[in-house]
Amino acid sequence: MSREDTAVKRMAQLLKSGATMLERICPQCNVPLFRLKSGEIICPSCGQRFVIVQSEEEEIRVYENEALKELERI
Repeated sequence: MSREDTAVKRMAQLLKSGATMLERICPQCNVPLFRLKSGEIICPSCGQRFVIVQSEEEEIRVYENEALKELERI
């Protein structure tokens, strides 16, 4: 099965599970990104997770949360 076929099947699974296809695409593989019910944004092809921010304040909160997660992991 090709990588494209796998991505298409994963997209179908995401849609069936209630995820929303976004108008934005993955910068690495040019596949549409999906927002899960949990709010996470993922690429169905390469599996990367993304955060889309709309303001400077929101960006700061995202960086703080990511830093805290990394500290907890360490």
